[in-house]
Order: sequence, then C-alpha cells, then structure tokens
Amino acid sequence: MAEIASDGFHVDDGTAVGRVVLRGAALEQLPLIETGDALNAIGIVEAAGGADPIGYVVAVADPAGIVRVGDPVGDAPSTGPADTPSGDPAGIDTPGADASGHRAGGILDPTLPDIGIAGILLVALASLAVTLLRRRRMRQHLSARVAQRLSDLVGPSRVGSR
Repeated sequence: MAEIASDGFHVDDGTAVGRVVLRGAALEQLPLIETGDALNAIGIVEAAGGADPIGYVVAVADPAGIVRVGDPVGDAPSTGPADTPSGDPAGIDTPGADASGHRAGGILDPTLPDIGIAGILLVALASLAVTLLRRRRMRQHLSARVAQRLSDLVGPSRVGSR
C-alpha cells in the first residue's frame, strides 16, 4: 500500500497505482491499516469521482473485504540463536512457529507427509482403475436391464419351437 487517504488508500503494486475507497462498516477498518501493509481488497469497481485523476476505484463496503495477505518480502534468514523466529535459545528454528510459540500450518508445512511424484501417480492410477471398473459395471447393469425389458416386450424366445 502506497498512501492512506481520508476515505481509503492508494495501492502501488509495481505496475500501476490504484485507489481503494472504503464505505460504511469497512471505513472503520481504516485506522488499522498502515502504509506498507500487504492487503487484498474485495469490492466493486466503480468510475472515480470528478477531481480524482485515477479513472476507476475499488469500492469496499464490507469490512471482510479488506484482508491482510502477509509480508510479500518475507523474513531475513536466521543467522543464529538471537535471530530465530521461535525465540529458541538453542538456535533451533521451529518451522511454522512464531515468537509466541503458536504454530501455523499450510500447504508447505514440513510436518505433512511427503508423498512425491510416485505417490501422486499411484493415487492417479488407483482413481483411474476405480473409474474404469465402475463404468464397466454400469454398462453390464444397463445391458442386463435393456435385455430384460426387451424380453418383457417380445415375450419368451421362440428359438426352441422350430
């Protein structure tokens, strides 16, 4: 975020500067926003008012439409015990732990099992096999039902009477 205004803020993503206007209950979130925050704004795109040099603005009315997305730069690498994010005096950095000891999980959480490409291929093959077996069974069931209905319409077979 580049600059805070009285009714919203300007966003500079490196390619252009955009304006986000807060309205209603979302305007109460403005004191919590600081220059440099990484934010995601969900709102309605509207034409800007007369004196505004920016042609369009994103109007946000719902306070949940302003979401902090984290630090886009990231933390500096740990160099020793004093720099560890977990504050562990032994210098062991606990992944996902912050200074308060809380753990944060995510898709790249190292505590999740690493299945690798072989595991993904195994799951894909199992899914394909189950799908093919279900299709075969459904076709057999459909054929049996069609044959039964045809025999009910035509009657008993007269092949043995000739």
